[in-house]
Amino acid sequence: MNEQEYAMPYQTTDLIPQSGEERLQLSYLNGLYDNAIRRAQQSLIDRAIDDGFFDDKQFDQDELALYKARGQAALQYNEIKPTVMWVCGAYRRTKLDWQVSPRTDDDVEPAQVKTKLMKYVFDINKAAFQHSAAFEDMIRTGMGWTKVGYELNQDGEYQITMRHIPWRNVIRDDTSRRLDCADMRYVFETKIVDLDQLTTAYPQFKDRLTRESEDWATAKQSYDYQKFNQFDVATGSLGLFGTGYMSVRKAVRVIECWYKQPERVKVLHGDGRHNGEVYDQKNAMHAYGVNSGAYRVTETYRMQTWCAIFTRGTLLWNQRSPYRHNRIPYIPRIGFIDNQTGMPSGIIRSMRDPQRDLNHRRNKALHLLSTRRVVMDKGAVDDISKLEEEMARPDSIIEKARNHDLQIIENIQLAQPHIDLAVQDSAYIRQISGVTGENMGLPTNATSGVAIQARQEQGSIITTVFFDNDTLARQLEGEQILSLCEQFMDEPMVFRISGSSSGKPDFVRINDGNPESDITAQQADFIVNQQDYRVTIRQALADQLIQFSGQLAQQTGNPAIGIAMLEQAIELTDIPERKQIISRIRQITGQPDPDEPDEQRQAREQAQAQEQQRQQQIAERKLMAEISKIEAEAKSLSSKADATAVIALYDKARALQEAIKSAGMVQASPQLTQIADDLLRGINSILGLPDSQQQPTPTAQPQPMQPQQQEQQQQPMQQQAQPDTQDMPGQPDTQPEPQGVPDEQEPTSQQP
Repeated sequence: MNEQEYAMPYQTTDLIPQSGEERLQLSYLNGLYDNAIRRAQQSLIDRAIDDGFFDDKQFDQDELALYKARGQAALQYNEIKPTVMWVCGAYRRTKLDWQVSPRTDDDVEPAQVKTKLMKYVFDINKAAFQHSAAFEDMIRTGMGWTKVGYELNQDGEYQITMRHIPWRNVIRDDTSRRLDCADMRYVFETKIVDLDQLTTAYPQFKDRLTRESEDWATAKQSYDYQKFNQFDVATGSLGLFGTGYMSVRKAVRVIECWYKQPERVKVLHGDGRHNGEVYDQKNAMHAYGVNSGAYRVTETYRMQTWCAIFTRGTLLWNQRSPYRHNRIPYIPRIGFIDNQTGMPSGIIRSMRDPQRDLNHRRNKALHLLSTRRVVMDKGAVDDISKLEEEMARPDSIIEKARNHDLQIIENIQLAQPHIDLAVQDSAYIRQISGVTGENMGLPTNATSGVAIQARQEQGSIITTVFFDNDTLARQLEGEQILSLCEQFMDEPMVFRISGSSSGKPDFVRINDGNPESDITAQQADFIVNQQDYRVTIRQALADQLIQFSGQLAQQTGNPAIGIAMLEQAIELTDIPERKQIISRIRQITGQPDPDEPDEQRQAREQAQAQEQQRQQQIAERKLMAEISKIEAEAKSLSSKADATAVIALYDKARALQEAIKSAGMVQASPQLTQIADDLLRGINSILGLPDSQQQPTPTAQPQPMQPQQQEQQQQPMQQQAQPDTQDMPGQPDTQPEPQGVPDEQEPTSQQP
């Protein structure tokens, strides 16, 4: 198919739109599309070759013909695939979370509801798989795409969608240099659509589309030919699919273009769902908002986004973007950008040459090891063809003529240099990719744990750029999805959120008349938080936190500190159901959830205050019972002369007073402290001590003494205690004197 034949469909006069404006617009879009493909053609070929190297298509047609002529199979030793798979596997284990943050203090509850709504949107679109597919395209070819939109589903209802777009279907503005592609003017997505599907969606253009349709395989081939400008590249043949069913399946190449053009527009500003939209006088809600003063209209200059859907000869749709965010809804993930050409490349581009050399070296070494050379005089053998057959056998027997030289030369020495170079190629591939043997768990020359960890860290740092660019793409996706939620989600709805920390489904209601559940009333911000994706680093950090948490709790004597660090350590691990484990730990220890809503926090604090008050009342009643018991014992002992019992009672009273202080009841229940103090003063009066003096607590039980020792000890004590008995308040004159203390405890200077 040549260029003229390819250009026939949209140059046919009966397919040109009748409207002059549509004719000019279609001509502009076709010219923009052809120019974009022409400028990106070499980049598309290189990216296709990169993709083919991952898919074990590492030889071109000339190389395959050379191996075939040599009688050798073209063996591939793919070092690229495990490298790419390791990076993609590390991405799938990435710990990334996000939330919707309010812009004002009054929007905290609506922001939490929007967070749950966006989780629901991600769930129904299987966002994790869409992200993984786009990330893999970025690693393999340098650019991956996702598209965010508000489209009809299979049930005929509009919903927010987010899906992966294959890299082969997208052509972007190559003048863009920013990673978020905010400076690009256009993006094209090309699709081969069956004729019956297209005519069902656009019945008004059925006749035109039918004349424009062609065989499905031919449409696919012509599209690939225009992109790659050749039929055979490293990804394999792009030839026809053959006859049969495919030959009767009619299809049309459909192009969707999102482009920007400068305009002066009137934009609405105010607190409401229409904030930021282009003012339309025909829109009743816009007119009512402006007339009521809820919105003000500002005329400004900006790059307005438009959307067009067209074929080569028919303009199906062309309007301003219906989205308030005014962005192109295609989200790029870019690996590397050539600053000169603006074309992307992935991790495979720099590994292609050493991989190609590795294949050739290994195949050459295998060929040399499998063959032998013969140097002989002419006439050394009668039949050279028979000599060739014998040389091919491992147990060959060769008969040569007398006086003729015949040497068989082995190629082992020639093969060894090729093997050494192949080993260097393999090591170089791992070096430039950043995925070292230590990252993949392969045996290397690093023997110590420190060396292995250092090389793992080196590989993780080199590949960080891809994860960083993906985080930017996730941020852009979230901003657009949040904007669509605030623009279109205005109907009452009940949805389910799975995967909560409790393990139970959470049913959420929105737009049910409650201001906190109104999605479109206010605007919020989307924030992405990313944890370290490197498994070995996270595991090492988790182990250190677990060890340090135990040491810290032991040294400080506060288990709560160790438990808090233990929660963070578990969060860094890949333990299944770790959220449930953390929730159970918090439940046992009474620690609150950091993400606990304000209502639950207030209810919990109120319940804790009530429980603390109840426990305090129980402790007060227990202490009052102890005080009553001690008072009763004091009254009973006041009529007896048992000093040991009085001292024991004094110890109980002192212990009770210390218990009140240590329990923190001095401020909460000052009456208990007063009662304990009065009780101590009463016991002091029994012992004949002033209120400022304290009786030491006996450390051992008194031992029985001989009568002689009792008389010697009681005599000085009676002489000391006699003058003070008359001064002790509240004591009768007939009260007996206390017994002497044991020999083990000498009277202290505090006793009168």
